[in-house]
Amino acid sequence: MTDPQISRQTSILSLVKNSLTISAAFVLLRFLLTPIRIRVLTELLEPGDYGMVTLLTMSAHGMALIVSLGGFEYWLRRLPAASMEIRLNSLWQVFRISSLLGFFLCLGIAAGWGPSAWYGDGKVQLTGAVVACLFALVLHVQQRLYYLLGTQSHLRARVTQLLWSDLWYLFLLPFGAGMIWSAESVLWIWCAWMLALSLITWAWVPLGKAFRNRSACPTEQRWVRQSLPILPILLSEWIFRLSGQYVILAEIDAHTMALYALALNLSLVGYAAGVPLIDVCITTFNARFREEMHAEIPSEMAIILSRALRLVMVICLPVALALIFLSDALLGLLASSAFAGAAAYLPLAAPVPFLMLMALLFGRIAMSFDKTPVACVAGLAGGLLTLMLSILWVNPWGVNGVFFAVHAGLLLCNLILFFLLKLYRWFRLASLGPGSLLFGTVILGLLFAGIHSLNFPALILLALAGLASLAVIWVCRWIVPADMQLLGAEPSRSEISLE
Repeated sequence: MTDPQISRQTSILSLVKNSLTISAAFVLLRFLLTPIRIRVLTELLEPGDYGMVTLLTMSAHGMALIVSLGGFEYWLRRLPAASMEIRLNSLWQVFRISSLLGFFLCLGIAAGWGPSAWYGDGKVQLTGAVVACLFALVLHVQQRLYYLLGTQSHLRARVTQLLWSDLWYLFLLPFGAGMIWSAESVLWIWCAWMLALSLITWAWVPLGKAFRNRSACPTEQRWVRQSLPILPILLSEWIFRLSGQYVILAEIDAHTMALYALALNLSLVGYAAGVPLIDVCITTFNARFREEMHAEIPSEMAIILSRALRLVMVICLPVALALIFLSDALLGLLASSAFAGAAAYLPLAAPVPFLMLMALLFGRIAMSFDKTPVACVAGLAGGLLTLMLSILWVNPWGVNGVFFAVHAGLLLCNLILFFLLKLYRWFRLASLGPGSLLFGTVILGLLFAGIHSLNFPALILLALAGLASLAVIWVCRWIVPADMQLLGAEPSRSEISLE
């Protein structure tokens, strides 16, 4: 191996380790900040208003990805190994198209937003202006965030994400509970926060340079051809996340929708913590292993995917057990008493983070291997099944029926991807460690059941659950030192020989 090759591998490994460190810190912060944000908002808002804030912000996020025409996902796959010239050209093209489509969508929202009767709760009032502003600013933040992720500026990307999604409610704290908050006023506060954030961090993304150099850059037309097929995948993901809320809002009311949304949001803490791991995994695959991706089953990649799956399970298992055994403690600590009814739905939300993370991981693998149609078929089949079953089951079974519909749709999506991509050939037992995972899950389940029986305050119960989770992770070796080299180090020969 030549000196330049050694130098390049060393620099890539250093970048990967830095990315993992940043992502690990980001995961920890999201675990801490997301419950705090939920507690603050449920204290300040009535259930109907909280439900509408959640529904509209998630809808704005999903629509931002859709109006990019798949360009944001294209950045994650294309930009890591691209030159600065190509990066600027791609930035300008995706930014221009998504901004233009977003502008017309905002005009439509502002002009066509009707009365609030369709919310199912006359007390919730929202204007078209705040909804349009929310969408426009969420779109702009997503443009910046995905470009930073695609160029592997992980520190700036994670700081941006923390500020825009996990710390914006700090604007509410100076006023506290002394004001009467509504969905409208809270959304205006968030819009002001995002505008200030965009101005403060403007220099982080070279939008001005991309605009000035647009005529000098070679035109890269293939992003549209490669990104448009991703749209069905993006659409299906947001059907999983939003269809239940819209169905409950239409068939029941905003209050019930808020309880469902809160249960779903608490479960998605595990999903939010796992997404950075998958982002770094897939981005690094595309940067380092592009040439090897068409090999039959590269041993190194199989080991990496097996370790990634194990780490996803390490995140999701304690979250799921907490939702099942400690639902009352979670709601008592993380939400106001007006949301106590959501405790009945938390156990039903327990499988959602793992199923969604698997769908995300499998779908990204399909796109990396130029099998986007497979991911589209799986995502649309699962999303349509979720929507149809939600409509059919919401009246006889209420919120429970909607959760069952989400489970069925996600399971169908994962099964299609797993078998059509033949992913069963990729996972290596030595790296996955199923025996250790199963034994640790049984032990952790027994510990959580014992903690549930204790008559302690909610904070103490959850602290004991956290300590029990850490103890099981350490004793059962769910995380090992080799995992810190998950995305960059060469696997040992002993690992390969054991597969």
